[in-house]
Amino acid sequence: MLAEHRLRPKRKDEQRKLSKVIEQAIRDRLKCEHQAVKEAISVLDQHCLEVMVTFGQRDSFSGPVTRNMGEALSYQGMLHALARMLELRLLRCDVNYNPTTSTGQYAYHWTHLGRLAVQQLGIIK
Repeated sequence: MLAEHRLRPKRKDEQRKLSKVIEQAIRDRLKCEHQAVKEAISVLDQHCLEVMVTFGQRDSFSGPVTRNMGEALSYQGMLHALARMLELRLLRCDVNYNPTTSTGQYAYHWTHLGRLAVQQLGIIK
């Protein structure tokens, strides 16, 4: 019993140290996240910002469907923005491809980083 009593302060000290290490790790992670958001936002162009404003409040969305050459030309900025945002890991794309019919369905989803960027810009709260 006496030996156990002497170990308690040591355990509490170890718990305090461990808590500080965990707290610092969380702070470092948040700092890295914040920096990643700042860096991503700093390289966005007008079309990326338009996508964020248009779709930022949705969890998922599909890209434009082109039916003629005029639509294909008018959607070039948005298609470039979607590709750029996938590269920056602001978006991810889920694809459901049917090899029998050679057709597929897809949806863009905001990643955690993308959601943070949309929040940082004030598009969502």
